[in-house]
Amino acid sequence: MREQLLEFFEQIPESDDILIKGYEKDAVREISCREFRERVFSIASFLKDKGIISQDRVAIIAEKCPETIAVFFAIWLNGGIAVPICETLQPRELSFILGNSGAKMILSSENLKRRIEECLAPLEVPTYDFSSWKKISSSEINKQNFAFQVKPEDIAFLIYTSGSTGNPKGVILSHQNVAFNAAVGGDYIRKKKTDAVMSVLPYWHSFAITAEIFTMMHTGGKIYIPRSKATFMKDIALFAPTIILSVPRIAEMIKKGIEGSIKKKSPLEQKIFKFAQKTTLKYYLTPAKKRGPLKKMMYRLTRKVVLKKIKEGFGGHIQYFVGGGAPLDISLEKFFLSIDIPIYQGYGLTEASPVISINAPHDFAVGTSGKMLSWMTEEYDGDYTFEDESGKRDKRFKGELLVKGRCVMAGYWGMEEETSMALKDGWLYTGDMGYINEGGYLILFGRKKNLLCLKGGEKFYPEFIEEQIKTSPYILQAMIIGEGCARSSVLVNINQDLLKGKTAEEIDKIIAQDVRQLTHDFETYQRPARHLVLPEFTVEEGLLTNTLKIRRYRVLEKYNKEIGELLKRIK
Repeated sequence: MREQLLEFFEQIPESDDILIKGYEKDAVREISCREFRERVFSIASFLKDKGIISQDRVAIIAEKCPETIAVFFAIWLNGGIAVPICETLQPRELSFILGNSGAKMILSSENLKRRIEECLAPLEVPTYDFSSWKKISSSEINKQNFAFQVKPEDIAFLIYTSGSTGNPKGVILSHQNVAFNAAVGGDYIRKKKTDAVMSVLPYWHSFAITAEIFTMMHTGGKIYIPRSKATFMKDIALFAPTIILSVPRIAEMIKKGIEGSIKKKSPLEQKIFKFAQKTTLKYYLTPAKKRGPLKKMMYRLTRKVVLKKIKEGFGGHIQYFVGGGAPLDISLEKFFLSIDIPIYQGYGLTEASPVISINAPHDFAVGTSGKMLSWMTEEYDGDYTFEDESGKRDKRFKGELLVKGRCVMAGYWGMEEETSMALKDGWLYTGDMGYINEGGYLILFGRKKNLLCLKGGEKFYPEFIEEQIKTSPYILQAMIIGEGCARSSVLVNINQDLLKGKTAEEIDKIIAQDVRQLTHDFETYQRPARHLVLPEFTVEEGLLTNTLKIRRYRVLEKYNKEIGELLKRIK
């Protein structure tokens, strides 16, 4: 099992085989293994010339692009530490991260360099755009200057969390952390050399870094990089990947696109499509041993005659999605099963490099986060358990998930107190509540810090109820509140386009009806008694993180008066 990320680089052959396909300027470029290696050494020589040495932090602030992957390896060839940063952060958070990490240099795209320099002039951190190292001639590059002396325990990344509860925290990940996670994840999902992965997830997102870059390098597959979210669907058809990394928001966008195209078909074609969906979903939800000849025949027929056209829209080679980043609504999961492009949902967090569990084509269960990966087994000096409210631990409990092993971070950079809260007695406290079901699959039901306790003593985690409410076409965001109240309430952002022309009273009736219908199957105390429509939460206001998670404490602060008036009515 590989334990160093530089080993991934050493295994890349000096050949003309394609490693990466992506946009450079306005044209699609295929980058061979040989060209990629040359780029890495060119960038490494530039960094060496600028004085980057062992343990120096180098920040990367750029749009998702092929160059970023080469930058990572170039930094490590000099013994440095890569600090990928979200390019849309506001100046305050950007300044905090650069100050906290002690970055010696910033590498950026030509498009972003000017904005960064304007935002960060007081920090006086030198900034270079991606064209800087192209001035180095091949005669100046001496590959013998780089000895691949990085050790497994050396720091590879500082990846900053989105700061949903305060300032971002720099997660310290070693070469072993990331390399081991990529390897066991790729082996479990059985990725192959013929696979090509594609996603719009940025390279400051740990899921994209591990599952897209390094898992594919481990298995010898290809990496496809679209131009942007806006062109994602067009680029899928052009690049024809076999695997797509997805978060729920991307999956929802794709689902709406497919449904929109089906609505344009004739009534007969729509009926045929619905029949194909029903047949395919039944096939997937039936255990393999119980799939009789007729069920198999009907599945193959609908797959070949009807659903093949859907796959052609993805380039014709798509096999499945790998999902993560946030809980996936079960209706969305079933939709993709019904069109024969499953989403194999997993779970992880940056502090665990990041993948902890995953469903796979050969072993999956709808509505779960999959099986725990092997890095948490005795074979690899790892383990997992659940801690209940009394502090007792057992794999059979329902409680907070704790994990240990080679993929767990060393801590948070420069934050001893926060580190001591997350790492105790050799365990990483994930903050996620769940259990392992009878089939051995992980079930998660909420974040420990988000537990709500109502006036009558009822306790529940709001996340799954919020996700259910957000399946309404009229509701973009949902945040349940009600600590200490008789009943809970929900704060919502609405889809202004769909509700254009409606009066406030009409909007309230529509939202109330959808919330009531969508939460009908939950316990009475879990169903929001009232709702409050608020202006759209945005990243710029600080109400959403850059991964589009709600900063609950900031919403409560900003709308304290309005929320107070709402809660007075249900105390």
